Amino acid sequence: MKTIGEINCHLGRFESHISTSPWMGLPELFNENGAECHHSCPTQAWSVGCLIEVLHDVNVVSKCLRPRKKKRSSFV
Repeated sequence: MKTIGEINCHLGRFESHISTSPWMGLPELFNENGAECHHSCPTQAWSVGCLIEVLHDVNVVSKCLRPRKKKRSSFV
């Protein structure tokens, strides 16, 4: 679960960028430390697609790591 927490922490930086971007997306490239790259396209579908893929994978792994509830017996 610690790894998932760290992934979510890193993904938070992308959320911040998306919410403040006039394009509401992610650029093609970032420079060091997330600085804007003036020569890149301001939004790219594949950038968001990769982010969605990571979010999906984290969700699947999180579900597998959660303790399962015991099913009630149908016999009373």
